[in-house]
Amino acid sequence: MTDSIAETANMDGKKKAEKNFRTQWLAQFLVAAELTRRGYTVTFTLGNCPVFDMMVRAPGTNESFLVDVKGSSNNKVGFFMRRKEQCPGLYYIFVYASNDRKLNEDRFYLLTHEEVNARLDDDEKKYPNSKVPGLGYQQLDPYKDHWDTLPKSGL
Repeated sequence: MTDSIAETANMDGKKKAEKNFRTQWLAQFLVAAELTRRGYTVTFTLGNCPVFDMMVRAPGTNESFLVDVKGSSNNKVGFFMRRKEQCPGLYYIFVYASNDRKLNEDRFYLLTHEEVNARLDDDEKKYPNSKVPGLGYQQLDPYKDHWDTLPKSGL
């Protein structure tokens, strides 16, 4: 039995898509676990909303907000994404989800929607011909573990 180059490339593409799918779900559950640990109530959209992944409420308040989670298991590249139109109450949490559980290196970067769009605008000015817009870890480092970016708990 012989495989053509196209079939091999298609299998590699399927494996990559499956890994990306698993990484995204891992990132969402890591974020939900951390938010719950901090007293927030989390509801998943289960992929039914293209703008955000979860709705969150801080306990002791009636304030709800939206979270879009971006996950990656590659600690060198960053996150590919395009600028989105302003959405009130939207926050981004970028997650580096380590594949090596022994290292326990999961990292969280928290930004408002305005901050994400500003960073993407800066990147576009710096690299106007880039075909792969996004945010690298160097751009995100100042936002590492900035959980105070989110609306506060009333507790």
